[in-house]
Amino acid sequence: MKRTGKTQTVETRRDRRALARDAGMGRISVLSVLAGALCGLAAFEALVAIGGAAIVGIHGTTNFGSWSTTSVKIVTVAVLAVAMALGFLFGGYVGGRSSRRRGATHGVLIGIIGAILAALATLVTTTTGADQGLAAVARHMQVAHTWQQWRSVGVPVAVVLAAAMVVFGLAGGLSGEHWHTKLASR
Repeated sequence: MKRTGKTQTVETRRDRRALARDAGMGRISVLSVLAGALCGLAAFEALVAIGGAAIVGIHGTTNFGSWSTTSVKIVTVAVLAVAMALGFLFGGYVGGRSSRRRGATHGVLIGIIGAILAALATLVTTTTGADQGLAAVARHMQVAHTWQQWRSVGVPVAVVLAAAMVVFGLAGGLSGEHWHTKLASR
């Protein structure tokens, strides 16, 4: 423990690692990583739904036939990017705070596990044909609904979103771990 004043004691990162080691806990909390990844994905999905509802509310209808394909792509990517950043900032925070140690490591792992889970969900959706329902909704809204119409942005956006998962998971993990430092100092 480190003394920062006359009577204050602050728990350092070294102290938290020693406490975890003494309690028989490993370097990584698998449950914290899984909880953070699932919270990040759930928050992402909720934020995408809220963003979509806001866009429909602003536009006044679900018919986007008057928008150019480029406009639809830009708005879609913007909603996904903001939702991913906020979702994994939250997921990283949950994992970093619940693990109480190694926030950076847990945050990065949360982003990686989140990206793997998202890729698996996409794979299952496309292989089971569930993406046809999404295409039908896109056709109804009169927006691009085939892979050929989206391929120019599909792969680059997926790579950027996966990187955002890791970066914002890292930031959230550090913030979650920092909470314990602030608590101990008070």
